[in-house]
Amino acid sequence: QPPSPFEELPNEEEDEDEASGPEMFASAREAQHSEMPTDVSDSSDTAEPPECPSTHEGRQILNLTLPMSVDQLFTLLFTGSRFFHDLLTSRKTYDVTESNWQPCPETGNQLRQLTYTVTLNHAMAKAAQTTETQILHKASRPGHVYAIDCDVQSTGVPYCDAFCVKSHYCLARLSDNRSRLCIYGCVRYKKSVWGLVKAVIEKNTLQGLEGFCNDLESALLREAERLQPSGSKLKQRRRRLQCNNRSNSNRDRSSSSQAGFGSSFGLARVSEGRRLATSTAVKLLLVLVSLVLLMNVALLYWLWTSAATSDKPPALDVWMLEPPPQNAQDWVRLMSQREAFHRQRHDLWQRALHDLRHQLHTMESSLQRLQDTLRVVPVTNSSVPSPTAPSTSSSGDL
Repeated sequence: QPPSPFEELPNEEEDEDEASGPEMFASAREAQHSEMPTDVSDSSDTAEPPECPSTHEGRQILNLTLPMSVDQLFTLLFTGSRFFHDLLTSRKTYDVTESNWQPCPETGNQLRQLTYTVTLNHAMAKAAQTTETQILHKASRPGHVYAIDCDVQSTGVPYCDAFCVKSHYCLARLSDNRSRLCIYGCVRYKKSVWGLVKAVIEKNTLQGLEGFCNDLESALLREAERLQPSGSKLKQRRRRLQCNNRSNSNRDRSSSSQAGFGSSFGLARVSEGRRLATSTAVKLLLVLVSLVLLMNVALLYWLWTSAATSDKPPALDVWMLEPPPQNAQDWVRLMSQREAFHRQRHDLWQRALHDLRHQLHTMESSLQRLQDTLRVVPVTNSSVPSPTAPSTSSSGDL
């Protein structure tokens, strides 16, 4: 084990017992082999966890309560333990080198530095050389609270000289065998960068911090379960069984609500089917209306061509070029000519009206077939207007 960061710091609060601080941390270094209590509930809880001496800058990424002492937690994370190296190996981080904690005379804090190579899943860089500087706050108290600031600087990635990643670890004592780990993270910029580049940097950085914290949480929970004695594990199994029984009862209570949700989902599926049928009917209606419009256009064109051929100007009457009648015979001849002319015009109008009536009957039959077709289609949407049969009073009058 590396030397304790508190072995060279004087304990101002306990001058009468100078060795109490180093002995406390020495026991923390051996906490992995120490015997833990059989039940966490047997330990005496403090009124409130001690206050962290450092400001929490950035966003909180992890807030985890663990069944281990705060000194054990510090030993696992910041003393080069096997646990921490296994965690880095699982994250494909290699070439790890770390120094011991060294005092800083200017600030009174403790410093140590880590260098490692991080594997990246990025098209522009597959790996990044990383230097991490860890600062243990001078107000940290062994057995109560630890405040560690981490400054991470990477090389080999785009804009690596324009920013660094700041993270803060707060380890607080909740009881003799319970502690809390809080991790905060943010990005600090050394140079001004574009807004779009800044958004990409912050997004990727926070995603990386969240991934590391998720892996750290899983590893710490496994380690805490491994360190639990057999008696405590049996009690934890009993608690799990009780929790499972409660969850089963909750499932039974919520079965009715789930059934209601299932029926609602079935109704949603039925309404969806109705909407599909309605949309199909509307499409069919549009197609039929388009066909009727085309037929009407063709009918109007045929009528126009028929009228053009039938409405040719009649030949000029010969009697208009002749002198006016002088006697009764001339008048009889003129009247017979005019009668023949009017009869011819009457025949033309009769043929035209007959053709028009025939076309109107054809249109009426087409619209009747369209109406019969629409009655067969199951249109359920009230917003779709139902077509009515066209009036045929004009054709009847004709």
